[in-house]
Amino acid sequence: MAQDIMIQETTVLSTKKEARELAQKIFSERVNEVDKKAIFPSENIEDLKNHGFLNLGLPQNPAGVKSIVEVIEEISQGCPSTAVIYLMHISLLPTLYKMSSENQKQTILKSVFEGKMLGSYSQSEKSTGARAWYVESFAKKEKGHYLIDCFKSFSTGSGYCDFYSVITRDHKDASDSELAIFYVDADDPNVKVIGEWDAMGLKGTSSTPIFFDKVRAPYIHKIGEGQVKENVFYILMAFTHPIYMIGLSAIFYGIAKRAYEEAVKYVNNRTYNENGKIVHLKELGVMHNCFAEMKVLLDTTKRFLDSASESAEKNTLLFERLSKENKLHDVIDKDHEQFFSEQSQLKILCTESAIKVTNMAMEVMGGSGYKSGSIIERCYRDVRAGSLMNPSNNTLKMILGRLELGIGLPWE
Repeated sequence: MAQDIMIQETTVLSTKKEARELAQKIFSERVNEVDKKAIFPSENIEDLKNHGFLNLGLPQNPAGVKSIVEVIEEISQGCPSTAVIYLMHISLLPTLYKMSSENQKQTILKSVFEGKMLGSYSQSEKSTGARAWYVESFAKKEKGHYLIDCFKSFSTGSGYCDFYSVITRDHKDASDSELAIFYVDADDPNVKVIGEWDAMGLKGTSSTPIFFDKVRAPYIHKIGEGQVKENVFYILMAFTHPIYMIGLSAIFYGIAKRAYEEAVKYVNNRTYNENGKIVHLKELGVMHNCFAEMKVLLDTTKRFLDSASESAEKNTLLFERLSKENKLHDVIDKDHEQFFSEQSQLKILCTESAIKVTNMAMEVMGGSGYKSGSIIERCYRDVRAGSLMNPSNNTLKMILGRLELGIGLPWE
């Protein structure tokens, strides 16, 4: 038993080290071009595939939530766009694996679970906005296939993924929690990517809209067709939501950490001449205050990040057992604090702290940080997306406030 634990810990450390080396030595060399030209980082994704990261966390490549989050954090410091693309792929894999039939595992999802394909999940819809728990579109069952006719307003990796996991309601009269997930091949001629991604930051994510224009998905492309008894909503909440929320928080912590390190490097080496005397910037009291505040914010968020990752990893074992008994909904609905509130608070804390740290990093660097092409300037733009990404911080605060006042969750 002790030997097994040592092997697992060694594997986790090795995985994190490998991700760090990719991020620092390779991704960081490409990030400026990705950002400047808004290029999808295909080479980075290929590197992740070749190093076995595209099926991390599956039985073929075991890893816990904490290890996956640490990998995401490392990638974010090298190329934030790559980290977001990777998150959208890796966070849905546990749900796909949990729900899929043996036939699906050996056919349409075989290459996915072997780590040979990149996917993303398409859920966001313009008509529902930041209400990530509600999907308006629905699938229509017809002879031999399901008809999927929906417009997804943001879909990371649009035009570059090998497949999309399209989330709709199960049928026209389905409730909010009666969802369905469909595997849709990116080469389907009725999958239509709309426009090009043009945003303030995270320029390489290609998060453009996709129109699934009367896509005919064979029955086998509905994940878990005929065998999933638990509502898909709760399976997503148990196996995808934790990795997504904690991983997203890790990305913006990673961006802030990178900005902080750049500011430390700059201030340690910057001098100026004052009346013939050389003054070191690091000797100024205002700098001490700024760096102390940044350090407090980073360390506080990091401790919460690690704690939430460890909690999610423990909860996964519970969810595994409950899913076999079709009792996920009972526990998730009853214990909001453990299964929803903590991760929501984490996302708010990490993304808002990251903005503050990046702002201060730019302030201490002055014009050098403000110039286009600088690391700080890129971090300053990239970090703004955190509070807006679904579920937005304002939405999370609304939900947390409802819970505190005993009103309950909006999807109940």
